[in-house]
Amino acid sequence: MADRPEPWTGSTPRAPELEESEANNPTALSGSADRAMRLDPARFLASAPARMFESDFAGLLFVLSALQSLGWIPDFTRPLDPGIGTHPLEYLARLGVHRLGKRFLRDPIQAWMSGQFPSDRIEEPPPGLAELESRIASALDMRSRKAIHFLCRRSAMVMASESRIDAFYRLDAHPLEIRMAGLDRDPGWIPGTSWDFRFHFESGPR
Repeated sequence: MADRPEPWTGSTPRAPELEESEANNPTALSGSADRAMRLDPARFLASAPARMFESDFAGLLFVLSALQSLGWIPDFTRPLDPGIGTHPLEYLARLGVHRLGKRFLRDPIQAWMSGQFPSDRIEEPPPGLAELESRIASALDMRSRKAIHFLCRRSAMVMASESRIDAFYRLDAHPLEIRMAGLDRDPGWIPGTSWDFRFHFESGPR
């Protein structure tokens, strides 16, 4: 593609940590975090302290699967894939700014993503946008703009630590179209980001 830049080779900053008052307050953790700690306490504690927030646009994280399928995010099975020329979280933030409107700008996930990678490119459209939208539209059998909104406007509790990002979605509100398209698969560990991305689908209230 003509607009694809050179592969991203930058470093990854630390995820922001909880304030001391939050870290020492057990009520700062949601029920989802409590369950994560019970299921895998060693991993949970190894990655603490973490930042937690509720987002109405947590479906943006599903875009990572589309980026992987396009070969724009190298993984351990395909280390020579060319990449997209920018860090994946910056890519998602730029996508949100350009496609998801003013509500996205007020959402905690936008503030968190932008805080990871302060960049004067945040208002620029992400590279390869048309190809990405075409891939997602084809997977969901929808028009491009509708497909992006349908995929990305999904609520979840997000827990972000130094080494892992967990997103907890409501199973009873999760569209079958996204499941059938395979866009909600765990991206797993993404080389160059220092993060392991995991999606969880829960029944009942979080």
